Amino acid sequence: EPAVIAAGLQSTTIIKSRDRVTFQASFGTLSQTEEELISNCLEVYNRVLSKLERGLGNVRSIFIKTSMGPAQRIEVIN
Repeated sequence: EPAVIAAGLQSTTIIKSRDRVTFQASFGTLSQTEEELISNCLEVYNRVLSKLERGLGNVRSIFIKTSMGPAQRIEVIN
């Protein structure tokens, strides 16, 4: 049923880096709580790490930003 498929796609994030060493991903909306945003962000982060050949060894920096706001650097501790 189309409604079920559409509901599932609302909670899906597609991340593609192709031949680039950086990528961008959306992980929330303005209507979500801070806890939901943190949970979504960590889920995307952990899923990406699980797909990388060297895991955390592939990550140099992480930036989080709102659609129109300035980027904030997140400290990555290896």
